Amino acid sequence: MKNNKIILGIGIILIVLIVGVASYHAFQKAEKGKERDRLILEIKNGYAPFVETQKEKEIYILKDSTYQKVGMIYQNSVIPLIEKEIKSVDDIYYPIKDTNYYIDYKDIKKVKEPLKDISFDHYFSTNKINLTKAKLYQNEKLMLEIEGSFEFDVLMKDKEKYYIKFLNQIYYIQEDYELIEKELTVNLLKDISVLNFSNDISDNKLEEVLKYLKENNYQSLEIVDFERWVQGKVNLEDKKVLLLSYQELSEAKKNLLNQYEFSICINPNMLSFESGDSKIKMGDTKYYKYEIHSTTSLERIKDMLNGIREVRKNNQGIAVLNYHFFYDGNAESCNETICLDISNFRRQLDYLKNNGYKTLTMQEFNDWMDKKISLPEKSVLLTIDDGAMGTSRINGNKLIPILEEYQMNATLFLITGWWNISDYQSQYLEVYSHGDELHHNNFCRNESCGFKGLYLSKEELVQDLNISIQKLGKSLAFCYPFYAKSNTMVEALKETGFQLGFIGGNKKVTQFDNKYSIPRYVVYKNTSLNSFIQMVS
Repeated sequence: MKNNKIILGIGIILIVLIVGVASYHAFQKAEKGKERDRLILEIKNGYAPFVETQKEKEIYILKDSTYQKVGMIYQNSVIPLIEKEIKSVDDIYYPIKDTNYYIDYKDIKKVKEPLKDISFDHYFSTNKINLTKAKLYQNEKLMLEIEGSFEFDVLMKDKEKYYIKFLNQIYYIQEDYELIEKELTVNLLKDISVLNFSNDISDNKLEEVLKYLKENNYQSLEIVDFERWVQGKVNLEDKKVLLLSYQELSEAKKNLLNQYEFSICINPNMLSFESGDSKIKMGDTKYYKYEIHSTTSLERIKDMLNGIREVRKNNQGIAVLNYHFFYDGNAESCNETICLDISNFRRQLDYLKNNGYKTLTMQEFNDWMDKKISLPEKSVLLTIDDGAMGTSRINGNKLIPILEEYQMNATLFLITGWWNISDYQSQYLEVYSHGDELHHNNFCRNESCGFKGLYLSKEELVQDLNISIQKLGKSLAFCYPFYAKSNTMVEALKETGFQLGFIGGNKKVTQFDNKYSIPRYVVYKNTSLNSFIQMVS
């Protein structure tokens, strides 16, 4: 009986042990299953269409059913992945889109789809690069390093950096490459016309130009593409044009651009374009723009696109207008005959604007005098002497706001010893020299009195001019105080680097005039609009 109890006890213990062991194994199996499921879920959650590497990672290829390391991808690289079915915890590699490479799911984070870099898509490749080990850089950082055989089209060259596209991103290569010239299949852009739509351009004229460009297979360029091309960094196919505008466009004009699929660069201040009659070639450092007004014929625009210079008479004359003081006749008075009511000034600018006149910069005027460029027949140079009433922000502030409103250029000849150039700052108002302390009409020396500039030695004039140049920072143009000019003053101007000297004279300027005796029309208080029209016409 006692033995039976012992046997029974042992049996119970064995059963408990067996059940316990079985339960433990079942628990262990369940835990392993949970861990496997957790790892599979973790691997699945590692996938995203686009991921960014959080640290340096290895790149693999699948060969003979095994993943073999072929390179490295560095921190902060964004790469596209292809989703795949995860069947086991060993299935940790995701394929990199559009390649035969893989990375594992670790140390990556999901990111939004980056903006696709299409900036290089329209550059034409004339070279390709062969590599046996690709080292791809961005922003001076090594981003990818892969062994294998590679061939990339060269989209841009900047110094010794060759830019290529890989994984929808732009990288550059600067070492261990073989450069091979490709056979050309298109006509490359050799020169380009830059068309600037002036302030007065009408909707009808804009549409006429855009329609012609579209029908003749022209395409517009972005300013960055033009800059890369002219510097010789990229190649572009032929039939490209750069369109500019220095004022915001109306909704109607924007709709026209969208309709004809053209883009236009508004206020391209990052590059300086000068009005001229020439196309731009790769390698040029001075950029000319063709001016298109509402009065510009389509035939002339065709010539611009083909680089045909405008035929002009040798005796083309340009009116240089001379203003002095500006005042508001409704609230102020001015007894000087050289005062001008701003209402009359506005009427004059309205006439220029409505009739397609180009207001010149001093550099444009000088280049025209040197026969470097051609200018539209309807060109005019606005000049103001002294810097007194109404011309600066501290003595009435009439001139600058009106110039900025009309977006017209003018040149002020400032007496630098009397006023500070900082009070005359505007993108539409250039400031040149009227001397520093030369503007005195009762200067006496050796018992004789008169205009100061006529009584000083060349050395004294040079000293005064250099002070003025130092204050202005430039010495292109000078206006003789009281229009009083002498051979000594001309010699002083040349010695100090001035190229233009302005007087009075009441006649137009031609390219055959003496550059140190530029005549101007003086605009008086009683100058009628008809008289003004006769001056500029």
